[in-house]
Amino acid sequence: MNIDVIFVQNIFDATSAGAYVGIAVLGKFLIFLLLSIETVYYGQILEHSKATVPRHLILNPLVIMTLVVVSALVFNVFF
Repeated sequence: MNIDVIFVQNIFDATSAGAYVGIAVLGKFLIFLLLSIETVYYGQILEHSKATVPRHLILNPLVIMTLVVVSALVFNVFF
């Protein structure tokens, strides 16, 4: 647990605290997932010079990150 979760549990009711903890866990998952995507593509981008970086190495991580974030937000809103 993090300190913010402990504060929320002591300040708010159980329903609000549960919703906050769920959103916090989802946010941490997204951070680690997006950092791993960025780390993999960063190594591939560094293999090329600045002028010759293929477009797909720039666009693919952006598309993947956007889809992951949007799907997580949709999941969070409906579930």
